[in-house]
Amino acid sequence: MVMATISTGQSNWANASARGKARKAGLIDDTRMRQLLQQSPDSIAASIAEFGYRDELDEYADKLSGVDLVEAALNHNMDRDLNQVLGFCQGHLKGLVSIYVERFTYQKLKTALRAIRSGVSLEIVSSQVLPEQNEANRPWLELVNDSETLQDAVSALEGTQFERALTDLDGNDDLMAVEDALDRHYYSSATKKLREGTTRHPMLLRYLRTEIDHRNVINLFRALKQEMPAEKRSEMMITGGRAITSTFLRQAAEAENEEALLEILRRAPGFDDSGFDEAL
Repeated sequence: MVMATISTGQSNWANASARGKARKAGLIDDTRMRQLLQQSPDSIAASIAEFGYRDELDEYADKLSGVDLVEAALNHNMDRDLNQVLGFCQGHLKGLVSIYVERFTYQKLKTALRAIRSGVSLEIVSSQVLPEQNEANRPWLELVNDSETLQDAVSALEGTQFERALTDLDGNDDLMAVEDALDRHYYSSATKKLREGTTRHPMLLRYLRTEIDHRNVINLFRALKQEMPAEKRSEMMITGGRAITSTFLRQAAEAENEEALLEILRRAPGFDDSGFDEAL
């Protein structure tokens, strides 16, 4: 559970870029992806084995099948790729890549917390949710094993990179509140690093700020569907977005229905509402 540190020294942009492009060329292209969408889970597993996922599929084939097999293999492959990419990046570039990669650590933690909150057994978690064959899952399996309640897990995270995110919860055992706190912590930490010092990078910062806007809009519409009170909706918001300023975000959290929410969002500078009417 170690936060990605900021690397110093000379970056190897040209070499890392060439290796990254070579990896991208090996990804499943749009045509093949459309073909996969027409197949059953078992057929998908057989097909992607030819696209570079055979090792991971073989690793899980004796215990999993269908959708579970495909998901476990893809997640394991992604974790392996992320580690390899970080391994060939150097200097400040490695620090930048680490900022993005760190999001997957937060995702695994939230998955473990959901399992703990739901009372899922370690046996099921280690075989189906966070497979123990994947070394990246082992810290989270230990957390599941050592925690009977969500509060136990929060206490176990003291002294880790996540402690600051959870200190203000004050014993709150609401899973949504914990997940929201972790999301806010990731984006706050990431955008701060991208604004300052050796990891300053306007393009990645712009991407993450746009992603914050996207998450906030989705959460606002979901919260309205679930009839959450305005105060609760406001607590869910992640600050630091690009198109929706804090003022409009507060107003949006107080909207009483979808029409009012959409009207507020349309007034936000830089907000693109194309496609919203069709989606709603």
